[in-house]
Amino acid sequence: METITFTKKEYAELLTIKSKLDSILKAKKMTTYPKNNTFENAFGVFRDSFGGGDSLDYVNKLRKEWRK
Repeated sequence: METITFTKKEYAELLTIKSKLDSILKAKKMTTYPKNNTFENAFGVFRDSFGGGDSLDYVNKLRKEWRK
């Protein structure tokens, strides 16, 4: 296996390119679109937490209990 040597200038250029690419990829990660269903946004924490059922079913059961 051969080794590759870079000058300090080339190394600095590579680091700047790497930082620019990292910032672009980070920005792409941050542009995930939110869920459209606000109910799921509010109660999505309960997903698959209670008997493998749907979080909507669980919250509906809670609401029925609160109304009694």
